[in-house]
Amino acid sequence: KFFLVQYDKGLRVIIHTANLIYADCNNKTQSVFVQDFPRKSSQPEAPLSSPFERDLSEYVRRLGLPPAAARAAAAVLCAHDMSAARAVLVPSVPGYHIDPGRHWFGHAKVSQALAAEAREDPERQNCGDAQGAQHVVAQCSSLGALDDAWLDGEFGESLRGGRRRCSDEPALSLVWPTVEDVQNSIEGWAAGRSIPGPLKNVEKTALQRRWR
Repeated sequence: KFFLVQYDKGLRVIIHTANLIYADCNNKTQSVFVQDFPRKSSQPEAPLSSPFERDLSEYVRRLGLPPAAARAAAAVLCAHDMSAARAVLVPSVPGYHIDPGRHWFGHAKVSQALAAEAREDPERQNCGDAQGAQHVVAQCSSLGALDDAWLDGEFGESLRGGRRRCSDEPALSLVWPTVEDVQNSIEGWAAGRSIPGPLKNVEKTALQRRWR
């Protein structure tokens, strides 16, 4: 979820976690990324200025917008210098991605970003140091039919940035709200509508050792 706000001298990129409804914006903890980017000094057709611009442009391209809207959005992005971006963009688009660009999206992009960070400090690859042995904890707001093979073999591996596991213990724990968390929240029981998790998924044997 994002906004592109264009000014005479620049572009403001706003990426947020909230759905645009009152309850999400006022009653729940959310996150937002905001940064302003100047116009490119050269022609708008200049090469991509950064990985951030590339990833945002590719995400917009894959939204399937009407042709006129897609061209307008692409032109706006291409006209601004995003080389000073302070974040790594991790877009998420629906579907199964098996093409060469699959590492631009979802947890595969997280893995790529973490691996790049680790390459700058090889010692962080080791199991013996604090960084290498660190346990991974993930939080989610909905729960599908997850199993160990995906959690440790695919998702967990991405969150470790390709680093090997240091023991046979679960490398990944999950945070999920308790009944008391929901009951005592700002919205009370109504907040439960925002965290869909069928009982058959929440109580799966494979997940019991992962809850925190």
